[in-house]
Amino acid sequence: MGKICTTVLGLGVAGTIIGMELYRCMDNKDRRELKKDVKCAVEDLKTATGKIMEMH
Repeated sequence: MGKICTTVLGLGVAGTIIGMELYRCMDNKDRRELKKDVKCAVEDLKTATGKIMEMH
Protein backbone atom coordinates (compact mmCIF):
# COMPACT_ATOMS: atom_id res chain seq x y z
CA MET A 1 0.00 0.00 0.00
CA GLY A 2 2.83 2.41 0.77
CA LYS A 3 4.45 2.04 -2.65
CA ILE A 4 1.15 2.59 -4.44
CA CYS A 5 0.35 5.73 -2.43
CA THR A 6 3.84 7.09 -3.02
CA THR A 7 3.58 6.38 -6.75
CA VAL A 8 0.16 8.03 -7.03
CA LEU A 9 1.35 11.06 -5.06
CA GLY A 10 4.48 11.32 -7.23
CA LEU A 11 2.44 11.14 -10.41
CA GLY A 12 0.12 13.83 -9.09
CA VAL A 13 3.02 16.14 -8.29
CA ALA A 14 4.64 15.45 -11.68
CA GLY A 15 1.33 16.16 -13.44
CA THR A 16 0.97 19.41 -11.54
CA ILE A 17 4.44 20.56 -12.50
CA ILE A 18 3.88 19.68 -16.16
CA GLY A 19 0.51 21.45 -16.12
CA MET A 20 2.02 24.58 -14.61
CA GLU A 21 4.75 24.66 -17.25
CA LEU A 22 2.25 24.18 -20.07
CA TYR A 23 0.04 26.92 -18.62
CA ARG A 24 3.04 29.24 -18.34
CA CYS A 25 3.85 28.72 -22.03
CA MET A 26 0.30 29.55 -23.20
CA ASP A 27 -0.63 32.95 -24.54
CA ASN A 28 -3.19 35.09 -22.71
CA LYS A 29 -6.11 34.19 -25.00
CA ASP A 30 -5.62 30.47 -24.39
CA ARG A 31 -5.23 31.06 -20.64
CA ARG A 32 -8.56 32.90 -20.48
CA GLU A 33 -10.28 30.14 -22.45
CA LEU A 34 -8.79 27.46 -20.20
CA LYS A 35 -9.92 29.31 -17.07
CA LYS A 36 -13.43 29.59 -18.51
CA ASP A 37 -13.51 25.87 -19.35
CA VAL A 38 -12.25 24.89 -15.89
CA LYS A 39 -14.87 27.13 -14.26
CA CYS A 40 -17.63 25.43 -16.27
CA ALA A 41 -16.26 21.99 -15.36
CA VAL A 42 -16.24 22.90 -11.66
CA GLU A 43 -19.83 24.11 -11.88
CA ASP A 44 -20.84 20.84 -13.56
CA LEU A 45 -19.12 18.86 -10.79
CA LYS A 46 -20.91 20.92 -8.14
CA THR A 47 -24.25 20.21 -9.81
CA ALA A 48 -23.51 16.50 -10.09
CA THR A 49 -22.35 16.32 -6.48
CA GLY A 50 -25.49 18.10 -5.34
CA LYS A 51 -27.67 15.61 -7.19
CA ILE A 52 -25.78 12.68 -5.68
CA MET A 53 -26.18 14.14 -2.19
CA GLU A 54 -29.93 14.53 -2.76
CA MET A 55 -30.19 10.84 -3.60
CA HIS A 56 -28.92 9.80 -0.18
